[in-house]
Amino acid sequence: MAIPKHFPLALLLILSTGLAHGYTSTAEELRLSSPNQRLSVNLSPNSDGRLHYSIQGADQIVLEPSTIGINVDGTDLGSSVTLAQPETRTIRETFPWLGAKNTATNHCQAYLVPVTHQPTGIPWTLEVRVFDDGVAYRYLVPGTGTRRVHGESSAWSLPPHSRAWFQSNIANYESEYESAAPEAIPLETRSESRSSKVHLVLPVTIELKNGAFALISEADLENYRGLVLRPTGTRRLEAAFPFDPEGWTVTGPIISPWRVTLVAADLHRLVNSDVIPSLNPPPDPQIFPKGPHTDWIRPGRALDTWTLFGNDGAQWHRQKWFVDQCATMKCDFLLVDAGWRTERWGWLADGGDVWARLRELCDYGKSKNVGIIAWPPNPI
Repeated sequence: MAIPKHFPLALLLILSTGLAHGYTSTAEELRLSSPNQRLSVNLSPNSDGRLHYSIQGADQIVLEPSTIGINVDGTDLGSSVTLAQPETRTIRETFPWLGAKNTATNHCQAYLVPVTHQPTGIPWTLEVRVFDDGVAYRYLVPGTGTRRVHGESSAWSLPPHSRAWFQSNIANYESEYESAAPEAIPLETRSESRSSKVHLVLPVTIELKNGAFALISEADLENYRGLVLRPTGTRRLEAAFPFDPEGWTVTGPIISPWRVTLVAADLHRLVNSDVIPSLNPPPDPQIFPKGPHTDWIRPGRALDTWTLFGNDGAQWHRQKWFVDQCATMKCDFLLVDAGWRTERWGWLADGGDVWARLRELCDYGKSKNVGIIAWPPNPI
């Protein structure tokens, strides 16, 4: 397994080789610990062979036993499994960062747990990383050719007296956050004409009984589908992929995003955690030759075309007017919001070329000392 790479300035220390490696095992149960031993994951199949994990903090349960599994070509690889002893290593590295600090730290115990789906004999690996302030895991399923992922049985079973902070607008993430006990989150929303299932977009923040916090999210999403959570009327939140009810295809090895649970004593520590940055790949050196200190990265004040006219703010005939407003208000940038690459907002009118017009707008902005940021669609 290749060691993740960060910027050239990264300092990487790998110590490898049960107890000295941060885990203990009894029969079919593995206990995987963080570097300071205050956070641990218990991983085991239940009596039916269904793979579960739980997270234990220093003084409380963070997650009760929760299912793990990925469904490939109609087979749930988290059911009827056996585990082997993990390969372990310690990761300790630092890398440059922008924000309230100049350096982020990736320090965790890393585990590669061999898993076998007994009915088919399919081998796969559960990669787990246990930080002092969080736990992450992902599915590694070897193979060639094209296969279909039908979803996951990943879940988060929260302890009693938890409270979730969430929002459920999966169309565009633009909604107010709500708060409820996980078992009280509604399963459906109803209107006069229809009812819709409720899904929770990430991240979901959990307030635990003793005032500590957890946060559920994902990291390193590539060649996969974005995760949302489905309430169940219990304290269990389940992985869901509502935009892909028939699943999606993956060619070659299947590598899922990381399923992440942060744990912190307070909100300050939660928002300043380095776990998710540590799990994501480093910036592409061709685009970011100096990492976060690449010359073209310049923070500044920006005016967004959406703020005055909504989606119509992307109209081509308004862009130079927006630049003039930026200059008047001494804004550093104009953010041209989504829609500018379509016929609807006039960038292609009269035979116009969208890239030539973007160049024209950049040149005009330069004459006014205003940079242009163009919001790309997804996918680009």
